[in-house]
Amino acid sequence: MVTAKSTTQDVIDWLVREREVQLLHVFPNVWNLIDDQDFVVSVVTPAIGNGAFNIVLTEKILPSIQPDAPIRVAAGFYVGSHQLDLTNVRLWDARPDITHLLPITDLIAACQSLLRFPEMGSAFEQMARESINANTRQILIALQNQQAVMLIKGVESVTGKGVGLTPAGDDWLLGCIVALHLKSRTQMIDCIVDAAVPLTTPLSAAWLKAAREFKLDEEWHRLLSAGSPAQCYDAAYAILNRGATSGAYALAGFIDTLMLFR
Repeated sequence: MVTAKSTTQDVIDWLVREREVQLLHVFPNVWNLIDDQDFVVSVVTPAIGNGAFNIVLTEKILPSIQPDAPIRVAAGFYVGSHQLDLTNVRLWDARPDITHLLPITDLIAACQSLLRFPEMGSAFEQMARESINANTRQILIALQNQQAVMLIKGVESVTGKGVGLTPAGDDWLLGCIVALHLKSRTQMIDCIVDAAVPLTTPLSAAWLKAAREFKLDEEWHRLLSAGSPAQCYDAAYAILNRGATSGAYALAGFIDTLMLFR
C-alpha cells in the first residue's frame, strides 16, 4: 500500500464512482492515468508536488509498475498491485490566492530577467519555434482587439507545436491563460481552450482545461503569492526549469500577455 498525503477536490470527486482507467505515462516521479472521459489524474512524488489533478504520495520514489498495469477505481484505488491509501489525505486548493499579488511590473521584471530558451538542437525545433513566435503574435493582436475568429486561427496554428508531453505552443497558451485571469480578461479564455483541446495531447489538454478554471500547480501558486520580488524571482526560476522548454514557453506566454494589457 502507498499513502497519499494531498490531492484536490476534483480528484476526490473522480474517485467516487467506478470507471475505466488506463496508464497514460509511467515515469520515476509520475504515473499519469486517464479515464474513458479523458480526465487525467497524476500520481506523483513530493518532488513534483501539488497540481490541479495530482495525488501527491508520501513516498519519495514511486513503486515499480509495468506500462500495461491494470487500474481499478472501485472499492478502493489500485494501480497494478499497489493500493493507494487516501484515508488521511489533505485537500489542496488548486486555485491560487492572489489577494496579495505583487504589482504586475514586479512580476514581469522577475520573469523577464530569467527567461532564456535552450539552444535549438535540430531544424525541426527551429521551425517549430519560428512558427510559435509568428502565431503567438497573431494571438496577442487578436486578444488586444477582441477578435475571436483571428484568435481561434492563431490558437489552432500554435497548438501542438514543439515536442514533449505538453508541446511548447501549448505551454505558451497556458501562461497566456494565467495572465488573462490576472488581468480579468477571461472572456477569451474559453475561446482559447475550446480551440486548443481537440488538437493536442491528453496531458496538455488536461492542463489547459484546468487553467481555464484558474487551477494551477504549486509552482504557479508560489509565483502568484510571492511576497517580495526575491520570492517572485525564485518562483519564476522554478517554473523556468520545468521540462526541456515547457517552463520557458509558459513564462513567455505569461509575460507577453501581461505586457499586452499593462
